[in-house]
Formats: sequence, structure tokens, C-alpha cells
Amino acid sequence: VTVSVLYWCRRKTQMFSPAPPITETDSVEWSTHVVVVATKDPERKTMFRLSRTAAKLSAFVSSMIDGMDPDAEQILEIDEVEPDVLAVVVAYMEHHANLDTKPVETPLRGPIKELVGDFDREMIYPRLVNPDKEEEHEMLIRTVQAAHYMGVDLLRQLLCCTIASMVQGKTTEQIRTTFHIKNDLTPEQEARIAEEMKYCVED
Repeated sequence: VTVSVLYWCRRKTQMFSPAPPITETDSVEWSTHVVVVATKDPERKTMFRLSRTAAKLSAFVSSMIDGMDPDAEQILEIDEVEPDVLAVVVAYMEHHANLDTKPVETPLRGPIKELVGDFDREMIYPRLVNPDKEEEHEMLIRTVQAAHYMGVDLLRQLLCCTIASMVQGKTTEQIRTTFHIKNDLTPEQEARIAEEMKYCVED
């Protein structure tokens, strides 16, 4: 029973949760934190507190604060990211700020959920991808785009590997269904491509 309780507690501390927004900056300790603001939707500007340690994971944020007075107020606008996505990115950066996180090893040795820790797994499923219906992954695509825009390479690589994992073992038609890809090939073109691909995989 004790072991089970300890395991549950360990998982509980590692559960993913989006970063909470803040409504004012009076309580921000500027020597240790900056504030990032999602401004893509001018009607929904949303602020998040981000530690300076976590900020180092983003090339974009790092470039904005590099050389600035570390004790000065720094409110940074992220104009290509929506609030719900920035909440995910900030939570990821804070969690991994003090960890020696390595990129996911490629080629993948199995499903992504078996290759990452509890926090990342619970971020991906179900926050970014519906585990029961992978066609519902719009949040995943938006978060990949945000990670690319902000230069959070570890997160971008993790999510690109997630997409690769979603492709593994699927037929062409299943991949089209999962990613909502329209098939604009004629049957003759498909047959020709299939014939060409056969020679690519044969010994």
C-alpha cells in the first residue's frame, strides 16, 4: 500500500497543468521573472509569469531580454501565439527549466507515450491530442507552430516526434483521415507511386 501511495504522489507532482494567467504585475519579482503576453488576439491579451531560468529555453524570449537590466520590469509581447497555447508552452518551459532534458531519440523506438516522462505524456494526451480520436489534434498543430515561433527547440522536437508517432503503422488512407489531408491523386497516379515505392523498400 505504501509503495502504491508513493507512486501516486510521484505522479501527482508531475501532472501537467497549463500555466495560470496573471491579471496584474505588482507581485512579479522582476529579478527572477519576466512577463510574457499573448497578443495575437488584441481582444484577449493574456499575461503569464515566466522565470528567467525557464526563459532560456526560448531563443525568442532570450534574445529579447539579453543585455537588459535583470532587475528591470520586462513585459514581452508574443504576438503570434494564442493564450491557451502560450499557457502550455510556459508550463513546459517551467517544468523543464532545471532538468537536463534530452531530445527524443530518433528514429522512434515505439509510441511517443512510451518514450517520454509523465509530465510530457500528460501534456500531449489529452491536452494536445484526443487519445481516443487522434483526428482531434488542432491544439497540437498550434503548439508546434508556437514552439517554432518562440524557438523552444526541445518542445518543437517533442511535438514533431509526436506527429511522427501518430503516423507510425498507419496506411496512407488512415494518415489522410488523421491529418485531414485531401486525396487529389487519381487511381492511376496512386498505382504508379505504389509501384515506385515498392522498389524503394525491397532489398
